[in-house]
Amino acid sequence: SSLPKPPEKGRLIAPSMPLASTSSGSRRSRSVNPIIEALNGWMKEELYMDFDLAHCDDVPKLLDDYVRYFNEQRLAAALDYKSPIQYHAESGF
Repeated sequence: SSLPKPPEKGRLIAPSMPLASTSSGSRRSRSVNPIIEALNGWMKEELYMDFDLAHCDDVPKLLDDYVRYFNEQRLAAALDYKSPIQYHAESGF
């Protein structure tokens, strides 16, 4: 089998999984994909707490900066405390 290609620049690295068919982001609704809902929740928290989303004038630029941070700088425990880009490069992807 062939190895997956690295993501395009500016795209989040995430495992392949089906997207939720009904996702409102509301805690009142039942999610069909709790993993994606959890990811969405902590991403929103990081955007508000660490990237000051509440006072942002250029949301598209902020999101680009966040994606770059997520892929290139944010260390993940599940990836042996490496960034996704570093983990993929060292894994031979």
